[in-house]
Order: sequence, then C-alpha cells, then structure tokens
Amino acid sequence: MCRDLRGAFLLVETPHLTHRQYDDLGMYPTSVVKVQFGSWANACDAAGISAGTKHGTTCDGPKGEQLESHLERAVAIALVEHGVDYVAHPPIPGTNWTADFYLPEYDLWVEVDGYIAGSRPNARGFKQKLAHFETVGADVVVVETAREMVDALQARGVDSSGG
Repeated sequence: MCRDLRGAFLLVETPHLTHRQYDDLGMYPTSVVKVQFGSWANACDAAGISAGTKHGTTCDGPKGEQLESHLERAVAIALVEHGVDYVAHPPIPGTNWTADFYLPEYDLWVEVDGYIAGSRPNARGFKQKLAHFETVGADVVVVETAREMVDALQARGVDSSGG
C-alpha cells in the first residue's frame, strides 16, 4: 500500500496526496487504507508523503467542527439556522465509511454531493455507501445544496423559520 500511495503521489501536482486524488489514482479503496494504517494521515506518514484532505481544503463548521468542503459548511449552517442538531462525519455502523452528517432527532443520514454529474471521485464507492443505507433500511438524503437540505427538513415537518 505504501508503494501505491507513493506512486499516486508522483502523479499529482500538489505537495500532498488527498483522499480524492488517491481515489482516482490508487489501487486500494481509501477506506481500506485507513483501516490498515488507522487514519489517512498515518498511511501517508508511513509512505513518506504529505497527507491532504479529501477535497484539498477544509473549513470550520458553525459548531467549531472541521468540515471537508464549503458546501458541507453551508449545509451545517442551514441545519443550525433551523435548530436541527447534527453530528458531523459520524461512522456508519457496520462499515468503514463515515457519513457527512447524522441528524439524531430525525434518525436521518445526510450525504452532501456537490460534484458535477459524472465527475465524482470514487463514484462506485459512493453508490455502495448509498446501497448500504438502503440495505439496512436507514433513512438517507443526498443533497447538492443547502437549499435542498432545507427542503428535506421541511418534508420532514421541520419549521422553515428555524425550530
């Protein structure tokens, strides 16, 4: 795995290797790499390369949590504005995956998908994650915008004025 990580790193034009870059270039699923080494950072350390984040940038959410994109931040802000409690990047039981958000009050999993159609890195893995939710009967919503998150909340009876 270390050799494969280094090989993928040689193909990128950034000073680090992100999850998403490795998803496009590597041989192993990033979930398997993270299980093997304990984390993405540990895997990159073992390979002697600099670790990046999934999207290349991170940002702080409204509760001080680290989010993986500005779109995730917009969704988190919409949740806070509507008085909806959430957990960012919770593990999905029975898998090595994490979700973008979990809304405990509604037992709702949220996946944020801001990719242009056909451009999602590791599209196969994303489909598998969604299939897992369906298999276990979990309620999941995939949103592309904060507005879609608000619409999904309203469909579940959450007051659009916040609360």
